[in-house]
Amino acid sequence: FGEALIALMKGIEINPDHALLHWDLALAYQRNSQRELAARALKKAMSIGLDASLQRHAATLLKVVEGSGV
Repeated sequence: FGEALIALMKGIEINPDHALLHWDLALAYQRNSQRELAARALKKAMSIGLDASLQRHAATLLKVVEGSGV
């Protein structure tokens, strides 16, 4: 997990407007029960622009990590 986080963060440092990197970072945080960080990464990915399908999944996951349910 740690190595994946480092790789994702390095990728975001190089290309901060890559929505899929933020999406993957959010998934990694969510799997590690880091809800606040997952929500922040999801919001960033959504603001940059994911494709329509991932945008819907991101919105649903955001509700879950923020405790709003589905």
